[in-house]
Amino acid sequence: MNLREEPGWAGVFTREQADGCYPNGSRVEKTIEEKGDAHPVGARGTVLGSISHPDVGTAYFIEWDDTPRMAVATVAAKIGPLAKQWYRIEAPDFTAGLRFNADQRVDHGAPMLRWTEGKTLAWMLDYCARKGWKMEALRE
Repeated sequence: MNLREEPGWAGVFTREQADGCYPNGSRVEKTIEEKGDAHPVGARGTVLGSISHPDVGTAYFIEWDDTPRMAVATVAAKIGPLAKQWYRIEAPDFTAGLRFNADQRVDHGAPMLRWTEGKTLAWMLDYCARKGWKMEALRE
């Protein structure tokens, strides 16, 4: 596990991605709130990284929308994927959008990207990285 500080960020976190976790860059929302939590149910954020241990469970490092550039550790049981989330893809010759459903699969996109329907978020993030394209979640 590689926890560290990054310039311009508050908090110690990792950008590593644990097996079976939401991919880094995924948009999530808080689904369970306990007394003392800093973020209420419905708060939205972006996964920065994740860690997992068989004895302890999984934790995500989240950049919550209302606290930009601050990494907050959150246990997996308290978050879930957004029901629908749009992403923008910027390539050298086009910019287009894709929508992912709660199963993190493409369910709608620009005409040039219709071939991606059914692809997973992890697959698309990897594909875009290999092509040198930028893919980012759009905030509502």
